[in-house]
Amino acid sequence: MLFVFIFANSHRIGQRLAAGDQHVVAELIRRSVGGSASGTTPSSIEGFATLTCSRMTATRATGMAIVLDKRDKRILEYLQQDASMPVAELAEKVDLSVSACWRRIKALEESGLILKRVALVDRKKANLPMTVFVGVKTSRHSMEWFEAFQDTIATIPEIVEAYRLTGNIDYLLRLVVPDIDAYDRVYKRLISKLDFTDVTSFISMEELKFTTAVPVSYI
Repeated sequence: MLFVFIFANSHRIGQRLAAGDQHVVAELIRRSVGGSASGTTPSSIEGFATLTCSRMTATRATGMAIVLDKRDKRILEYLQQDASMPVAELAEKVDLSVSACWRRIKALEESGLILKRVALVDRKKANLPMTVFVGVKTSRHSMEWFEAFQDTIATIPEIVEAYRLTGNIDYLLRLVVPDIDAYDRVYKRLISKLDFTDVTSFISMEELKFTTAVPVSYI
């Protein structure tokens, strides 16, 4: 059988299988076989390599746990910096063939690890230079109030982030607005919809760090 003839190079072949590069796998198998195995035609070797790589890619994409190797993590790091990077350029950076790189990206998308690709808008050029953090307190803790709060903030585009917290503040909102007058209009819209115990605003003086990229070292 074919696996008997590839045993001598199993470590190298295993590495390329993990990389998803069936063409390199097929070439390694050919060298291992050396033309001495009956029934091992070039097409059968190529087919074996393609099938095995596809199965490994599917396992990465559909398995219960997401297990990434160094190349997968580098792909994620590059795409988090520039999701529009051409696959050919990305493949060169991570030392993969274009097809193998593309399959890895598809597997990351199918696994849900890559949620979506978006464009980041320059807030200042969009006339939204001011960031305001708003701490909200409420004495109402029913599901009815909570759902009404969720529905309200979902309709206000200036609220770009919202979190439920432990501690003295119940909810923290982050808003982007052109100026204080625009924030005041959002504030009045909020308090006209729901009752709050306290609403405290914090205007950002300077942005020291902002990124949408998350570390991949914990995967």
